Amino acid sequence: MRVLSFFVGAVLLLSGCASEDPNIVNPQPGSRRIVLRRFNMIPDGAGRKSDTVRSPGDSSFIEIVKAGATEFKSLQRVRFVQNAVYDVFTLAAVDMPSVFDTVLITNANAALTTVPVAQVRVVQLVPDTSRFFDVRIGCANGLPLTSAPVVFGQASLYSQVYPGLAVFSITETTKGVTNVIGTYETVLGERKVYSIILYRDASSEDVLILFIEESDLSPQAERAFIPVQKRTADVRVVNLASTNVDVALKNSGQIIAKGLATSTVGAIETAPTCESELADVFESTYGSGITAVDSTSLTVRGKFSVITTDSGGTGRLVIAPTIIIKTMILLFMMTELRSAHFFSKKINLHKCFNRFSMECSFVFSTDPAVRSPFLYRLDSFFHPDHFSTEIV
Repeated sequence: MRVLSFFVGAVLLLSGCASEDPNIVNPQPGSRRIVLRRFNMIPDGAGRKSDTVRSPGDSSFIEIVKAGATEFKSLQRVRFVQNAVYDVFTLAAVDMPSVFDTVLITNANAALTTVPVAQVRVVQLVPDTSRFFDVRIGCANGLPLTSAPVVFGQASLYSQVYPGLAVFSITETTKGVTNVIGTYETVLGERKVYSIILYRDASSEDVLILFIEESDLSPQAERAFIPVQKRTADVRVVNLASTNVDVALKNSGQIIAKGLATSTVGAIETAPTCESELADVFESTYGSGITAVDSTSLTVRGKFSVITTDSGGTGRLVIAPTIIIKTMILLFMMTELRSAHFFSKKINLHKCFNRFSMECSFVFSTDPAVRSPFLYRLDSFFHPDHFSTEIV
């Protein structure tokens, strides 16, 4: 059995330095600390992960012992940052998944941020240098989680992802051929830190996934990472036009709303996602005969509102993702352009909400005292007083 001392079923021998700060060598309760957690990625029956342990100093030798014999020992001290958590991965030799080769030590601390988001990274431990893996948010053609595909023996930087239900797609590229491994869903917590760890067993070349909440230092840090069986999004129509409206998804011909009355919110319809690299195009037809078109990329398990309006014989269509926000309601999606007191501004939600890739048009009033029947109709649906802690 391969062991790294102070771990259940494993021994990680950490040798500290006596000349170091005594508060580091012998930390007081509640003082600064350095925590390490071992992941055994060699299929030897010892388990994939273990409990955390404190380092005896801000630098230590790392030694791995198997059956009483030293299998690995670092040639020099490994230096640690105070108040940090480190992952220690045992790595297999390239193309030999059952043969121990070396260790990978990564700082699992999240990047500093004032935004209440989750942070996710990718750790690639499949011992094959010809295989490259790409993780994207939502569909396989969605926003990349990393700046480049992650290669063997590397951990990416953390990326900010909006908390709550999240969907990730993983693809593999080998010899220029890209295949989708799968699309998965999980729930991310605010200000929580996660690692998507890719590895394989000795018996198969199939990629396996370990999803860890790095901010949980207990042995139960693994979180659910479930394959998505149904790749769909929920879509509803909000008709703020002066006439009834029909709305259809042009790609498939699916009817989202038929004869929806003015000042009405339609029923939620299920629309397919991840079926094409082309945009999802919506078309609205008004009772007066005019039409309007807008497009977006629907995300798996996403929720969207298609807002229809008209003004001066012209129709307009806006597709907005319904974002669950616990601390504030951002809902002035105004498209009344007849007044000089209004202006249109395109906002990229990728910038506003970090990893969101959707775009939505907002029109804000520069004079709160200026009102119109259109704005009152809008308020009847979206006034903040109608919502408590979230938008559904």
